Amino acid sequence: MNKVKKILTSKVFIITLLFTVIAFISLIAYKGVIGKDTISSIVYNNFKGKDDYRVYVKEDGKYVPFLVIANEYVPGSTLLLRESILSELRRVNEYNSYYKDSEIDRFLNGEYYNSLKEIHHLIKNTSIEIYSKEAIGFSGNETEYINRHIFLLSRKELGSDFENEGKKLDYFNKTENRISYYNGEATSWVHQGEATSWLLRTPVGSYFSAVFSATYDGAVSIGNAFSLYGIRPAFCVDSSAKIKKKEGIVNGKKVYVLE
Repeated sequence: MNKVKKILTSKVFIITLLFTVIAFISLIAYKGVIGKDTISSIVYNNFKGKDDYRVYVKEDGKYVPFLVIANEYVPGSTLLLRESILSELRRVNEYNSYYKDSEIDRFLNGEYYNSLKEIHHLIKNTSIEIYSKEAIGFSGNETEYINRHIFLLSRKELGSDFENEGKKLDYFNKTENRISYYNGEATSWVHQGEATSWLLRTPVGSYFSAVFSATYDGAVSIGNAFSLYGIRPAFCVDSSAKIKKKEGIVNGKKVYVLE
C-alpha cells in the first residue's frame, strides 16, 4: 500500500512539474511572438513580482502606476488596473445601482478619461458586460453590453461564481491582489496609505440600491449605491502598444512606461 502511495505521489509531482514547465515555455514563446517591448509582454503571471507587471502612465501630467493584469480581455487588448485608489472617494448614484450612465460611469468616461489625454490614442473603446436595469431589484440574470473607454471591474472578474458580468480574471485568484490603498487626503473613516474598499460595477440583484465592493482585506462586501467608495479605474489598450524603461520616475529604478 505504501509503495502504491509513493508511486501516485511521484506521478502527481511529475505531472505538476510538467504543467509548470509547459506554462513557462508557453510564456517564453508568447513573448517571442508579441515582442518584448509591448504592453502584453509584461502581463501578470504567477512567476512575476509587481515591478515586473507595473507600468506608469501620465494622469493629469503625472506618472501613475497601473498593473497589467490580463491579455485578451477582449480580442487584441490588454487590461490595465490603477494600482492605488483615486484620491477622491465617489458613489454610484443617489438611489440606483444600475451602472450605465450612473454618476461613476459618467465621471470615469468624462473627467477621468480627460486626465489620460496623453494616451487617448492607445485606450480602446471596450465592450463590457453589465446587469440590465430589469435584473436589479428582482434577482434577475439579464445582462447587456456597453462600450466604455474607462470602467470598473465586476464581482465575477474578482472570482465570484454567482454573477454573470464578464469572466474571472486569474490575477484575483490571490486574495492579496484584491487589496488596494488610498493615497488621498485623510477623511473621517480612511487615512492616507490605508487599505480601503473599492467599488465594483456589480449591483446586488435583490436590492434596487446596493452594490458590491472589494474590501480592505481582499473580501467582497455589499453597501449602498449612495455611499462613498474608493475608485480603481480600469481600461484596455492595444496589446501591441509599445512600452519602454525609463529613469527619473521612481528613485533608483528604471520602470516601464506607456506613452
